[in-house]
Amino acid sequence: MNKIFTLLFLLFLTGCNSTSEQATFDNYNEKIALTLKQFDGVILTPRDKVIQKSSLAIGDSLNFSLFSGGKLENVTYKLTKVKGENYYFDILNEGVLNPVTRYMFNNGQRFTSYQNSDYELDNIATISECSPFKTGDCEYEFLKSNRVLKTSFNNGVWTYKLVTNGMTRSVKKVIYEKNGLPLFYSFENLHRKSYYWRNKNLTSN
Repeated sequence: MNKIFTLLFLLFLTGCNSTSEQATFDNYNEKIALTLKQFDGVILTPRDKVIQKSSLAIGDSLNFSLFSGGKLENVTYKLTKVKGENYYFDILNEGVLNPVTRYMFNNGQRFTSYQNSDYELDNIATISECSPFKTGDCEYEFLKSNRVLKTSFNNGVWTYKLVTNGMTRSVKKVIYEKNGLPLFYSFENLHRKSYYWRNKNLTSN
């Protein structure tokens, strides 16, 4: 009887912890505040005219927590190559190499390779016609549709609002390190909302 009571009590505690954790992850503003505190002094602002060179070495890994689809996942960017200002990363999901997706960062802009294809600018993350580090409105045409990317900066956070025909289609918020690599990233549209934040620890091989 005591064993059954103990088991039920542990299950109750687990359920309580899960609920509390879930509520925390639902409020990404807490993760923004945490990121700004943990990485104070190395956050990119409009005053930074030049993207600094990263001190990462081949084999170093950036560890992120990703919240998407109601689930939390550990994601790792492992640096595999540096070529000029291009930084190439393998992606690991829960420690397992993602065989499909790889990232390349150049001056704060992310490029994606799917199934060993050429790296292409991630149009969700950035727009090729618009500088990600210039505040204000940037007008461009996409699939014969006029669009406006509204870029603003406030208290360490870059906000990008994509507007079409006067309607906001998506909102992205990013905190960058001075080398242009992401510390926090959130994306929201009518269909989905996700965000991730970098953990303070850096692992090296």
